[in-house]
Amino acid sequence: MNFDAFSHGQIHSKLWLCEHLEPFIKQDARILAYGSWYNIVGFLLNARKPKFYKEIRGIDIDISTKE
Repeated sequence: MNFDAFSHGQIHSKLWLCEHLEPFIKQDARILAYGSWYNIVGFLLNARKPKFYKEIRGIDIDISTKE
């Protein structure tokens, strides 16, 4: 696991993204995040609004992120 994915700058930018995306996402939406690395955006979206989303999936070409 590459712990740089959890650095302050990475988390800060993903929180910014969540704040700017959330107003446009309807309840029970299915979210698909491309280039998600470890799907931290999905985790943050779900942590900020539990049970709001129907499904959150992350896709990345780096197979090691699946672990």
